[in-house]
Amino acid sequence: MDPDDWVASELFYCLYKQNLGPLLAFAIARLAWPEFVVKDDLVFLKGNFSERSYQRLKEHWGRDGIECEMNSVDLKDLFQGEEPCLDQSDEKAMWEAFGQLLANSWLRKVRIEFPGRKFETGFVWEEEMDPVVYLRNLR
Repeated sequence: MDPDDWVASELFYCLYKQNLGPLLAFAIARLAWPEFVVKDDLVFLKGNFSERSYQRLKEHWGRDGIECEMNSVDLKDLFQGEEPCLDQSDEKAMWEAFGQLLANSWLRKVRIEFPGRKFETGFVWEEEMDPVVYLRNLR
């Protein structure tokens, strides 16, 4: 199943059927088009940033790894529901399409806000791992 074909035919029906409110709609939009904060010339997803985590991770990861670590989002932590209408291969294709779309959206947004910097986003899903989207500054 091509995720874009499914979304084109099922999106509005699924949203209507779930009776979702504006708070969830805004949260999903913010996930796709995030806000950023800058700390020590490093760029972080605002929703993932905390001073406490920053200080703790800075000791372990150093300057180069902290951005990628704090800007990694495990998609299955955010979306834990089951999709009974999808078989396993279709579900994997849907996660991959969603992860790539999210990574591309983050890259566009960060390039707009920080035009003089180079960033990388990506989607990773390896054996024994959940799907993860990440953002990091290339120096």
